[in-house]
Formats: sequence, C-alpha cells, structure tokens
Amino acid sequence: MAQGKKYPQEIKEKALALLAVNTNVSAVARELGLPRSTIVTWQQEAENDEDFGKLRQQKKEEFISGAWDIVMRAQRLINRRLDRAEKEEAELDRLLDEVECMSDDELSDAQRRVLVKRITDLKLDDIGKLGTVMGTMFDKHALALNQPTTIHGGEVAVRKFEEL
Repeated sequence: MAQGKKYPQEIKEKALALLAVNTNVSAVARELGLPRSTIVTWQQEAENDEDFGKLRQQKKEEFISGAWDIVMRAQRLINRRLDRAEKEEAELDRLLDEVECMSDDELSDAQRRVLVKRITDLKLDDIGKLGTVMGTMFDKHALALNQPTTIHGGEVAVRKFEEL
C-alpha cells in the first residue's frame, strides 16, 4: 500500500483539534485544504487515543455549557427589554404624538424625522433577533445532548367528559 503525502505535525494537530469540536470530517478537510481520506485516517488513529476522546468530551461539555449560558442570557435580556417597553410604552406614545403635532416653526421636517426615529427606536428593541439567537442556541444545546429539537409525532385523544 502506497503512503500519501506527509504533512507537518502542526497540521495534523490542528485537524485533530477541529475534529475535537466538529465531527464533520468533510468540513475539517475543506477548512484545511486537505484530502478527506487524510482526515479520516487521522481521525481513526485519534479515536484509538484515550486523550483525544477525553478532549472531545471536554470540548463538547464546554460547548453545551456555553450554549446554555447564551440561552439564559438572551432570556434575561428579552425579559428586561419587555419590562422596560411595557413600563415606558405610554410615555413614548405621548412623546411621539407631541413631536408629530409640533408646528413647522417649532421643528423642521428633518428635526421631526430624527426625533420620531429616535423615539420609535426606544419603543422596543428588535426582540425577534434575540429570540432567534435564543432558539438557535437552545436547539444546538439540545442536539449536543442528543435530545430532540422538535416534537416528533405523538397522539392526541379527546374523550367526552362522561367517559372519564
């Protein structure tokens, strides 16, 4: 059997480090510009190495912990922004009405547009983006724990009150 090209040890270590956090061999091969077969060989060698298995598990646990931390931080931030929006909503609406009713003598069109935009921006930050981050990290956390990210199947039964 012919041996392939020899690569520096640093390249192999980098590939193994990437494999420790990403099990997608093709992605690692693309990132390093190496043949997939080389990465597979190195992965097979590493899987027999107890230290590599421990490193992979450690990195997985770090990812799971970090993902959950992001979910919890996003949830706290969303809660704070919703609370603030709820408390300030009436006052912001009043200010917005006041600015919109000012005469041209009091405020130029450009000034009015700037103030309306600033007040509108205060009403509620784009909470959808935070929700997306929270949902994405929640799914990644669940996947890392081998848990489902959606409800798969299931059965719903409706029974009459008299049957109970």
